[in-house]
Amino acid sequence: MLITSTSVFLLGRVSFNRRCLHDIGHTPNPYEQALSIIGRTLSAFDEDNLIPCFGFGDASTHDQEVFSFYPENRPCNGFEEALQRYKELVPHLRLAGPTSFAPIIETAIGIVDNSGGQYHVLLIIANGQLVNFTEIMSRNIANSRKETEFALASLMEIPSQYKAIIDLQLLGKRRGTPEMTALPPPIKSNGSSYSNPKYSHSSSLEQGAGVHKRASAIPSESSLEEKQCMYI
Repeated sequence: MLITSTSVFLLGRVSFNRRCLHDIGHTPNPYEQALSIIGRTLSAFDEDNLIPCFGFGDASTHDQEVFSFYPENRPCNGFEEALQRYKELVPHLRLAGPTSFAPIIETAIGIVDNSGGQYHVLLIIANGQLVNFTEIMSRNIANSRKETEFALASLMEIPSQYKAIIDLQLLGKRRGTPEMTALPPPIKSNGSSYSNPKYSHSSSLEQGAGVHKRASAIPSESSLEEKQCMYI
């Protein structure tokens, strides 16, 4: 999941040589680095290598919706395709705000519901930090070890999430809530950009993963405990 709000400009002024954090150039941007490091780490645990990918926080979604990386919510085949698709989409995005994690968490819960309660991992790549990426990457150690330590710090968050899911008896349950669909990717076949200022839904995506309507702009504590879904 990729955040695309205007705050990536402000943070980039400090941490990315005054460049937007989504800037595509000769060197990987922070989002590309995170996708690559976490993708390589988690791919060994992914049985089918199919990764549902979504973005949010741009001019088409704001804090109300998410958009799928591919039409009809087609998943990416491995993190390499997810990374490549991210680079294809970025030039067509119009950064905006406000931003909320609630729609992406609800989207992920819908995917778990449709799977019959299979265990998933939700990975949200945003411009805030739960693991201190900057501190780890600034250490005076080999680059390969930096990536290992960052991946380890991130993976250490998973056991507590899994325990919370078991305690809440969420696995195998279907919530029975109404389904909605993710928006199509913000790009058209002719290369022009896509925007959705009225947050309309695409009827062509009805066969895709379910998305639940957001109840509030800020997810509740219990919602955050239910991050049991897909990654990227």
